Amino acid sequence: MSRPGRRRAFTLIELLIVASVISALVGLVIPTLIHARQEVRKAEAKAFVDRLVAALAEYDRDLGRLPGSDAPHVPDANSLTEVLEAVLRPRSTAGGDGSPYLSVEAKDIAVQEAGRFRTATPVEREEPSVPKYILDPWGHPYVVRENRSKRTKSPSMANPGFADVYSIGPNGRDETAHPENRGKGDDIGNL
Repeated sequence: MSRPGRRRAFTLIELLIVASVISALVGLVIPTLIHARQEVRKAEAKAFVDRLVAALAEYDRDLGRLPGSDAPHVPDANSLTEVLEAVLRPRSTAGGDGSPYLSVEAKDIAVQEAGRFRTATPVEREEPSVPKYILDPWGHPYVVRENRSKRTKSPSMANPGFADVYSIGPNGRDETAHPENRGKGDDIGNL
C-alpha cells in the first residue's frame, strides 16, 4: 500500500523501456529520411542534366553547332565555362525572344578558389576570363565531355551532338573515365 502524500514516480525499468522504444523508432526513421534526401538530390541532378541537354540541343538546332567550337561538338573539358557562356547568353537567332537557352539562379554559378568551389560574385559571373561551374547537389561541378562514340548528324534531347552531360554523383568519383565502368557507378546524366 502506498503512503499518503507521496507521489508515484517512474521506475528505472520504465524509463529504460521508454528510452529503448524511442531509440528504436529513431533508428528506423533516420535511414529512411537519409535515403529520401539522396533520392531528392539525384532527381535534382537528373532534372538539371535534362535541362542542360535540352539547352544544348536547342542551341545546336538554332546555330548548327554546339557551344565551344565552330564544328558540331563540345570540347573535351570538365569545365562548363564555354558551355555556360553560350547557353546563359541571350538568344541571338532570328525570332528569338532574347531569353537564354538555360536559366539558372545566380547563387548556382560557382568559381573555384584554392581547390574549393564558392558562389561567384556578380563581377565574376560577368567576367568571361573567369572559369565558371554549376555545382550538383553534392557540391561537385557538372561535367560536359566530348564522346566521339555518340557522334550523330542530328542531335536530339538524349544525345546533343556527341557530348556526355552528367553529375559525378554522391561519391564524388567520375566512373565514366573508364568505359567498362559506365552505368555501374552513381554518375547521373545522359550516359
